[in-house]
Amino acid sequence: AALRFCLIRPTADLGGDVQFSGGLQGFRCIAETLSAAGHDVHVLYCASKSQLMYEAMMKGCMPQLSYSQAVEGVALFKERGITHHLGLTDAAESTQEQLSTAMAMLGSSSNAQPTLPLPLRRLVTELQYLTQHSSGTQQQQQCWVILDADGSQTPLSPGTSTLLEACTHFLDPRKVLLLVQNVHFLPVGPAGTAARTPGLLAAWSKLGGVICCSQFVANYIWEHAGPLGLEQQQLTVAHYATWHAFGQGSCKDLGSTAAQALPSTSGATSSHDQQQQQQQRKRPVVGCLKLT
Repeated sequence: AALRFCLIRPTADLGGDVQFSGGLQGFRCIAETLSAAGHDVHVLYCASKSQLMYEAMMKGCMPQLSYSQAVEGVALFKERGITHHLGLTDAAESTQEQLSTAMAMLGSSSNAQPTLPLPLRRLVTELQYLTQHSSGTQQQQQCWVILDADGSQTPLSPGTSTLLEACTHFLDPRKVLLLVQNVHFLPVGPAGTAARTPGLLAAWSKLGGVICCSQFVANYIWEHAGPLGLEQQQLTVAHYATWHAFGQGSCKDLGSTAAQALPSTSGATSSHDQQQQQQQRKRPVVGCLKLT
């Protein structure tokens, strides 16, 4: 049965070809692969009105632009089976949003809720609606939230919470999967740079699972985040090739072509040159293709 997947990150420039950011390329490839498999896919991120117009124009989706029926300040368009939800950064704050902000500030510290900048708060509210309402008249879909770890573990404004804390608080944390593409933005281990705040570490302990782009990332998380309450079966390794980040189909082996291009010993002028070239030919030829 088709599932609903909601992929969320604070920002995402998805207009045109993404070739300058490997993390963003991976995020987009996951959405496209899940959509191609027949699932109901939604991506949520923040953008200005001008960014919205540019992205919709580049994708040929200007006639499909609309606004969310559930949340003010969220624009929608659909492209290649993927529904984009953009929390507008320059949309005016409504009276209801002003009241919600005031009520949150007056809330008691004993029952403190994560606070977010207005555009992110709109996205999380839209996400709540998506997880609670299935598409069409069919039976309630099973919905999974995939949260990109990049940018989601650092507050975007002083005095606010992280997007990870908000998602595990306002949503069913068992349905929240954290996408980890590198270890630099984590709040654990020697390579992690995120602040080790109690709220962020508690959010890690609530996660339904972690999607790792490599076994190295999975081993790192298990070693340093395991004490937070994660179990090893909650870590899943899904390489970029799984999401067709490097294209589809088999890749041609160019090793034999490269080997033929290596200098031969026939043109050597001395025994020393011949010995040196033979040593060079014994060395392995390693090729690395970085798509983004």
